[in-house]
Amino acid sequence: MSGITKLLTKNQQWSKQVNPDVLKKASEGQWPSVLWIGCSDSRCSEASILESELGEVFTHRNIANQFNKNDFNAKSVVDYAINHLNIKEVALCGHTSCGGMAASKAVLEGGQADPNSPITQWLSPFITHCSQLKKEMSIEEITLENINYNKKNLVEYINNEKIIVKGLLFNIKSEMSNLIKFNQSLNHPLAIEYFKLHPKRQKIFFGPYLLLNTLGQSLSLTFILAFQLTVSRRG
Repeated sequence: MSGITKLLTKNQQWSKQVNPDVLKKASEGQWPSVLWIGCSDSRCSEASILESELGEVFTHRNIANQFNKNDFNAKSVVDYAINHLNIKEVALCGHTSCGGMAASKAVLEGGQADPNSPITQWLSPFITHCSQLKKEMSIEEITLENINYNKKNLVEYINNEKIIVKGLLFNIKSEMSNLIKFNQSLNHPLAIEYFKLHPKRQKIFFGPYLLLNTLGQSLSLTFILAFQLTVSRRG
């Protein structure tokens, strides 16, 4: 059985189980409350990890959850979400074990990369940003910096204090869901060390950082909301 045939079979099974009222409402229009900008990675589908219903989440996904001012695809999604769907909350979600982050780290460490490769060109703004930091970065630091960097780009583009932007990290290996609120730089060494040393800790305070255990409701996969940022125009 081919991959597409297998998925179509699953679709038939799903259509028999879904609530008819949900389909009726979806056929009349969409009223999502959140815009989700995530990675194209097949392990990070927001519909699966959030167990969201039809019409609940407006979505844009690309390699390594990037957002930059030259990407008309992403900008058109954001514009439609805010100005036509009246969405007030935006989540930009990265994840652990990201191939885009591994590729970025390889380039930063002097590895060979084809400058004409679409992926290299796509990640170039972020790689340039990291190189300007002039420091060695672990894959964890690069992953967090990527979310922070693209979150700031998103905030600057939206330029509206009424729109809440949150940076999230989906931990593929996580056995529980946690929420960390950051008030300072996301690449603070304490934050990085926390992820390395205490992946299952439920509650910890360190300076301005606060980690709260949240037992996610109705989740088909457990995940870490690695950091939630309610941001102003200053990012």
